[in-house]
Amino acid sequence: MQLATSVRWSCFSNRRLLPLFLRRSLPELFNPRRLWLLAALITNGFFQVGALAAVAFLIREIMNASNDTAALSVPWASGGLIAANLALGFLKWHELVASQRLGEDYSMDMRRAAFHHLGRLSLHAQTKLRGGSLQLRFVNDLTAIRNWISQGLARLILSTIIALGAVAALWVIEPAMGLVLSGIVVLAMLGALAIGGMFDHSIRKARKRRGQIAANISEKIANTPVIQAFAHVDIERQKLKKQSRRLADAQVEKAAVTGIFRGYMIFVVGSGIAGLVAAANWSAGPAGPDTAALVSAIGLFSLLSPNLFRLGRVYEFWKTARIAREKLARLFEFGPTIIPAAEPRKPRKRFSGLKVENVSLGSVLCSINCSIEATDRIVLKGENGAGKTTLLNTMLRLVEPEKGRVRLSGTDIRTISTGSLRRQISIISPSLGVMKGTIASNIAYGSKKADESDVAWAAERCAMDAGNPKSPFQLERKVHEGGRNLSAGERMRIIIARAIVSRPNLLLLDEPETHLDPASLQVLLTLLGEFEGAWLATSHGEVLDHLATHHWSMTNGRLDIGKEVLAA
Repeated sequence: MQLATSVRWSCFSNRRLLPLFLRRSLPELFNPRRLWLLAALITNGFFQVGALAAVAFLIREIMNASNDTAALSVPWASGGLIAANLALGFLKWHELVASQRLGEDYSMDMRRAAFHHLGRLSLHAQTKLRGGSLQLRFVNDLTAIRNWISQGLARLILSTIIALGAVAALWVIEPAMGLVLSGIVVLAMLGALAIGGMFDHSIRKARKRRGQIAANISEKIANTPVIQAFAHVDIERQKLKKQSRRLADAQVEKAAVTGIFRGYMIFVVGSGIAGLVAAANWSAGPAGPDTAALVSAIGLFSLLSPNLFRLGRVYEFWKTARIAREKLARLFEFGPTIIPAAEPRKPRKRFSGLKVENVSLGSVLCSINCSIEATDRIVLKGENGAGKTTLLNTMLRLVEPEKGRVRLSGTDIRTISTGSLRRQISIISPSLGVMKGTIASNIAYGSKKADESDVAWAAERCAMDAGNPKSPFQLERKVHEGGRNLSAGERMRIIIARAIVSRPNLLLLDEPETHLDPASLQVLLTLLGEFEGAWLATSHGEVLDHLATHHWSMTNGRLDIGKEVLAA
């Protein structure tokens, strides 16, 4: 087990520092599908070695044709040389396609796993995430890992195979030149390791600066009206200018290290050609240097040299991916998460109420005990920070309590599938905004099973007049990201329709009167008055009081369920 783990993650470092549960969360680098791709790349490398050896041999044959020592005639050797170069071109094309597919396949799995983990985070955990840094995880970090696999790891494997094969071929053609080429390859690899150590600091510094800019821009774009309203455009521009200058300096520092490596490789390649010429003269017989062997060796070396230049990028890709993986690993460590039931159960079809039993969550919820019967209408009041919203989120299992349990129709909600739970319980909250799409798609988002008739029904219940082309709630109206093209009241009306499209038995409302104009407020009151199930609404005002059968209150995480009242 330990051996398999070490092999699976040998391309990344420091994995032993990760907790066991985290190791299970990250996708395997070499699953069966990617092993086939890797095998195809390795096979490609051996074919490239054969093609390179053929090129070297055929060049020598053409050069030897003048002194009648060639085994092949010039036309046959020339035709073979053209065929070998065509084969090399095809193999390079296949190398790029297969290596890119290998990297894309893994980054796709990593992206899905990261998004899956985010989807399980409790709401409390999500509030601690920074938008700009999170975008870097999904864009820059995944790109870095993909580049390491497709342009780093794949090229390292192929370059090693090709370099060893080229050295072996040259040893056969001329041992002295083979010895020189061996020294050149070793010199290139040692230089890559020595100079590559300089990348770590420059990459980390550039990442830090890029993350700061991403977080700053993400926040400022979301709050552009605030910046304009308080005349802070110049101040924010100066702040961005300073951050941009720091990022530019870090990128230049990184480019300097890259330049050092490339300059070193130019020196190695130039020295290699000189070394091959010197070896040819050193091993020359009475007739002088073997010109044919020298030309074939230089031709072989010219085809090999691009692989040597790649070594610097390989090390850079590895360093960048190593740092990116550290950041992604922290994301996978982040919690707490809402773990779905291993063997989910379906709640009873007949809704018989919801019970909260001795639920506690830090100092936010303190030993909460309450029941909501099938036809209860409850208004919950309390100061900001009293725990009202957290209680609602606990009932919907968006937050996991530290102690106690919540039962829906007698069944612990931790044993109920998420889909079944959300079909029975739904929520209206201005903090749960609308999505990019259309009004119809936003309403349908409230239920996986919602069809056009369900959407039309929910829109009708919310008095949207959706069939009227001139209505602001026309179902095909576009909704921009975050609903920025809608008024706050329009967004709230859509949120209400989204919550009822699944026809829930229990409706949770978190300050639902927020942003509602008188007409929309009347729609909400009518909806709650006619609602056939139970509902629990948090509120600071008195607009819902006349509909309630119970008045509850919360103070510092403690719930007072009061007494039953007769609704008007």
